[in-house]
Amino acid sequence: MPKTNILHLLAASNNPTALDAVQNLLKTRQKHVSEREEEGLTALHVAAAWDNLAMCQLLMYFGADPSEKDDNGRTAKDMAKGSVKKFFERLYETPEKSRSVQQSFLRALNRLFSCAPKIIKTPPQLRRSHSWSPSYDGRENFLSKEEKRLRWAFRKNQSGFPAGKTGKKKFFSPLGKKSSERTSARTEKVRSSQYFTSSSGKLPEPESNDNTTYATALEYNTKDGHGLSCNQNSNNTSSCILSEEIASLKIDSVSPQVTDWVAKEFPAKISSIKIPAEILTVVRQLSDGQLKQELAERQNTRKEACFFIQLKGECIGPLLETTRPAYELKLARLIANLPSSAPKLKYSWALERWIAGQPFSEGSKLDQILIGSFAESEQWRGGNRPTSFCYILIDPSIISLPSNSCTMQQFVDSIFYIGKGKRSRPFQHLVDAVRAKGFGVGVLSKSKKLQKIVDLWDAGHGVVSLHIFQNTIPTEAFTREAAMIDAIGLRNLTNVRRGDYYGPAKNWTTKEKTIYGSYLLFNALSIFHVEGCREIYEDDVQEN
Repeated sequence: MPKTNILHLLAASNNPTALDAVQNLLKTRQKHVSEREEEGLTALHVAAAWDNLAMCQLLMYFGADPSEKDDNGRTAKDMAKGSVKKFFERLYETPEKSRSVQQSFLRALNRLFSCAPKIIKTPPQLRRSHSWSPSYDGRENFLSKEEKRLRWAFRKNQSGFPAGKTGKKKFFSPLGKKSSERTSARTEKVRSSQYFTSSSGKLPEPESNDNTTYATALEYNTKDGHGLSCNQNSNNTSSCILSEEIASLKIDSVSPQVTDWVAKEFPAKISSIKIPAEILTVVRQLSDGQLKQELAERQNTRKEACFFIQLKGECIGPLLETTRPAYELKLARLIANLPSSAPKLKYSWALERWIAGQPFSEGSKLDQILIGSFAESEQWRGGNRPTSFCYILIDPSIISLPSNSCTMQQFVDSIFYIGKGKRSRPFQHLVDAVRAKGFGVGVLSKSKKLQKIVDLWDAGHGVVSLHIFQNTIPTEAFTREAAMIDAIGLRNLTNVRRGDYYGPAKNWTTKEKTIYGSYLLFNALSIFHVEGCREIYEDDVQEN
């Protein structure tokens, strides 16, 4: 089976940095938009299943086909959820409407994605007769509210805008000229009425000069008075970041909508974070090599590759004109000991939501679908006798007594193994641990699960073996086990491998699997509250 592709991992994220990383991977030919992973899924399948509209439209711009099927015959349209599903429905309503929308997409993409008028040669298999805009959600007029807001911001800063409502006149600076010529060129363009037409309200068209490039910044500190420098690489390709004037635009650092969302999702992480101007100034003067080196040193690794450096689970890509500002801010935060803007998740997104007190109503619906499918007369692996169950091995030292007051967070943190059992050998892992202990450290060291059990016994604790979802057939128990493992994450368990899915769950998306696993863990907590923290010690286990 092919390994998980970095493109597929990024496709599940709606973070602006992920969108920019995908754009650069495809633009620089490091990745192909039609690359497949397990079960023949493309990145578009993943983005559609996670309701990631912006990522879907970006992938489609680079040639991803919504009608392309995976190994199970599913297309991205079949797997689409929420706004992505509505987007596809509107896009494929009728041939006439489809062509009209696609033409609108093409016009907008010429403004949004075409950073330079120079056309990049594309392999034949990537060419498409149509394109889509990542700003269109498929539900309202093509020109979105965000685009209108940006257009108004551009007009506001032009000389033709009514006095009293305009701030300093700034714009994105064209490059491809010497630095001594850029300042005067910018001044002339601000004064020129032909650069932006305020009365028409249209976005500017790129100039015909092949050496001119326009770009939009990712994350930028507008309160600092220092801009980013613009350089040319050895291939004479212009590299453009925001010009110095962007810093003097009187724009709020965060919009009210974003502030409200952050306050709701991460209330404990709200703080007034300001990176000192002197740190930003020094960081922006570093060369690409120095910036990579500093990031590597400050994150305790020096592993550098041609295109990617692995830093604590994060991939730092090539320092291009659109990615460098994000890494500059990242290094500045590290130097200033400021927290990163993106919180790390220990467990799956669905389980983190459940722990935070935001359960999903879909959990019980998925459970009913699964129960109904296995109730049919079809012959399954392991037979159809309801002699199986799932079990969870728990570290009782993490649980606060009494056990009926245990929280979801404590319960999940205490789980170190999830398995499928059967009546004929309900405590087999504990028996194996007793035997392995008799053989010595050499045998124990080969199994993290057995080592954990013996360590608990040696520390004077017992092991809690919580049996849940009794009287199920083997394939149903395997499926429930797999869902709970995916919800917690293999890295947080002593399990060696992920579980296997059967029945309709085999075709579920990762989102559905983790939601279902979180639902099962919540039910397991309810069982734990009733049964209590019943520890099993070494003396309680009989080898025979």
